[in-house]
Amino acid sequence: MNEISVKEASAKYLAGSHITPDMPMPEMDGINDLLKEDIKQYGVWLEQIVYNAVGNKLDAAEDYYDGGVKYMEFGRYKEAINMLETAINMKPVFPDAINTLGVCYTKKEEYEKAIEFYEKALGQSGDHAGFMLNIAISHFMMGNKGMAKQKYDEVILIDPVFAGKLDKVFGAAKASLAGSISKGPKLDISDDLEAELAAGSSKGLVELKDAPKDIEPQDIKKINFRKRRARSDNTVAITFARLGNYSMAIDYFKKAVENDMEELDYKVNLAVALYRMYKYDEAMGYYEEVKKAKPELVTQLDFIESRGEITPKFNKFD
Repeated sequence: MNEISVKEASAKYLAGSHITPDMPMPEMDGINDLLKEDIKQYGVWLEQIVYNAVGNKLDAAEDYYDGGVKYMEFGRYKEAINMLETAINMKPVFPDAINTLGVCYTKKEEYEKAIEFYEKALGQSGDHAGFMLNIAISHFMMGNKGMAKQKYDEVILIDPVFAGKLDKVFGAAKASLAGSISKGPKLDISDDLEAELAAGSSKGLVELKDAPKDIEPQDIKKINFRKRRARSDNTVAITFARLGNYSMAIDYFKKAVENDMEELDYKVNLAVALYRMYKYDEAMGYYEEVKKAKPELVTQLDFIESRGEITPKFNKFD
C-alpha cells in the first residue's frame, strides 16, 4: 500500500489556494414552489393518517367526529371544524362533537364562539362537569375571572373531583395557549394557495353525497349510555392531557375505563398519563393488561418498562 507523502501533498495543495466558488442563491419562485409541494404532500399524508384512524370509512356521524378529533390533535383546526360540523349536521344531537367544536374555537382563541358551543352541548347532555369546565376556562382566558370562578364553583357541585384544583386548571390552560403561539416567524398560507391545496387534495376522506334519510324511532339502535359517557370522559381527559394537566387527565381516563372496560384505547391513554406523573407501578399494570390483550400495541408503549428513563412523544397528548 502506498503511503501519502505529506510533503508532496503540501506542495500541491497550498493552504488558501483552493477557493470554493460561491453557491448561487436559489430564486424565490423556486423556493415557493418547493414549499408549496411540501405543504401539499403533508396534507395528503395527514389525510391518510385521519382516514386510517376512522377505519377507512366515513359513513356515520361518529366517523366524522373521530376524524375531527384526529385533525384537532395535529393542530389542523380548520379541517377539524369541517369534520365536526359534518358530524353535527348528520346527527344534530351529538354533545361530544359540539363540545369538541368548542375546544377547536378555544384553541383558535375565539372564546365567545367556543362558549356558544359549550352551552349548546350542555343543553343536550344536561349537567356535564367537563363541558362546564371548558366554559370556565374560556371565561378565564377572556379575562372574566369572576365569571370563571363562578362557573368553576358550579363544576365542583357536580363533580367534587375538581375541588382544590382551580390554580392547576386555569394555570395549565393559560400555559398551553401561551405556548401555542410561536415567537418566531409565522407561515401564513394565502387564500390562493388554500384554494389550490383544496383542489389538489386526494379527497381520500369520502364526502357526504346523500342527505341523511328520515329515521323512524323504531329504527334507532339502543344506545349504551355507559360507553357513551366513557367516550365523553376520554375526550375531556385528552383535552386536559394536551393542556399538560395530567392529574385531571388521569381522573377522567379512569372514569372512561370504569364505564367501558373493553376499550383498550382508554387504558393506553391512562397508562401514558400515569407514566408522565411518575406513577410507574400503576402505569405498568395497565401496560401489562394492554400487552396481553393486544400485543401489537406493545411497540407504542414499551417505553413504560424503562420507568422514567425514556419519555417519547405521544401524538394524542403532544
